[in-house]
Amino acid sequence: MSRLSPRVLLLNPPGRRKYLRDYYCSTVSKAGYYWHPMDLLLQSGHLAPHAHLSLLDAIAHNLSPRATLEAIRGMDPDLVVSLVGAQSMEEDLAFLRLARRVGVRQAGARTRALAISGEPVRGASRERLAELLPGVFLLQDILDDGLARWVADGISPEDPRVTRPAPCPRPPPRLGVVSIPRPEHHLFLSSRYRVVFDGGRPFASVLTAYGCPHRCAYCNSGLAHLGYATRPLEEVAEELDHLAHAEAVGHIFFRDMDLTASRARLLRLCELLTRSGWGFSWSCYARPDELDSELCEVMSRAGCRLLQLGLETFQEPTLARLDRPMAASTLEQAFSLARTHKMRAGAHLILGLPGEGPRDLWRTFRKIVSLEPDYVSWNVLQSRSGASLGSPGAPRAAKHAAPRQGSTTPPGPGAPGLRWARLAATWGFYLRPRYILRQLAQLRTPAEARALLRTGANLLWRSLTDP
Repeated sequence: MSRLSPRVLLLNPPGRRKYLRDYYCSTVSKAGYYWHPMDLLLQSGHLAPHAHLSLLDAIAHNLSPRATLEAIRGMDPDLVVSLVGAQSMEEDLAFLRLARRVGVRQAGARTRALAISGEPVRGASRERLAELLPGVFLLQDILDDGLARWVADGISPEDPRVTRPAPCPRPPPRLGVVSIPRPEHHLFLSSRYRVVFDGGRPFASVLTAYGCPHRCAYCNSGLAHLGYATRPLEEVAEELDHLAHAEAVGHIFFRDMDLTASRARLLRLCELLTRSGWGFSWSCYARPDELDSELCEVMSRAGCRLLQLGLETFQEPTLARLDRPMAASTLEQAFSLARTHKMRAGAHLILGLPGEGPRDLWRTFRKIVSLEPDYVSWNVLQSRSGASLGSPGAPRAAKHAAPRQGSTTPPGPGAPGLRWARLAATWGFYLRPRYILRQLAQLRTPAEARALLRTGANLLWRSLTDP
């Protein structure tokens, strides 16, 4: 790479809340955890051969808009590659209009080049983005090397790959096998990034497969929208080896939407982790109906310390309507398997699902308390572009919008009823003496104790202050 290579800034812009904007799934951190932005991480591997890269994560470092603009002024990048979130889009666009102009020193230039990635870029807002930010590069596929090729070709604003106010078709789902250049992990190894139960060790985010092979109605990450493409495990192994020896990482957060989607592939990955001697602990997302005792034993032996289980609800009729048919007993068994094989288990649940009323929420709460997971994430249902549930004009919308008599249909993420339900569920679960004593009994190091205290304080504070 030449000394004259362009300066490219990977930016996660500031925000009023602790936004997580990456991987087409905008949300807000509920407990102080904050993982690496995958869009920027994955693009770093494509861009590194063609540019001098730097990272500015204003959310992770709690930077104000003014402090972020001053940092950009000092860096004076030729190109800013920024995230834009669905929940924070208006904030993000207002900030980026300023960021394009602050401290521009290139001769004859009024604004610096800009590329953006995020849920609105791939969703229904992409044409509006092109109108509001003309001349911006819309990165509609976080695995694509088109942005890197644009940089290598000179970042010309006249390049046809730069968007104009015109229709921007969404790229088709990815299928099959995909190769991903090794990301520039050293840029992202900051203590400001934390995940639940990482043991206080430096951690890295690794993707072994893109998208998801399932078609859950509430999700925009499945087969019909993103597709499902797997990386060669030899490539994954090379990345893990680099993280172990060059970056001294101790914990891996596998960011696959469903690491357990292919049993045979996961067994091969576990064999690599076991034989390598890397010594990683790791965590992943898993579907309860894809787990069995043999698989869990192998995962635990390979270093898995946390299964993040997508439950959504314990009401079987609702699961069927969501195109996620599972028996409640299958959900319960997943926790038993985790405990038997000495792995922690986290539960992800959705409040406000169509067809569910207060009684259903109360039954789900009682059930989750009885199963004693190590943490619970209560999420309010959101309409996501690309998901059949809640998408305008979705062909199956009527199927999902048929609540039973006496049930409550969610009026939106900020609805007072759902906010109070989430608050009550959060405090009701985490402030139980039994839960607190069980977590204290599992502490092994001072770093784990500090992490638990920090997570608990953040969780309770954010449950009160976030709308």
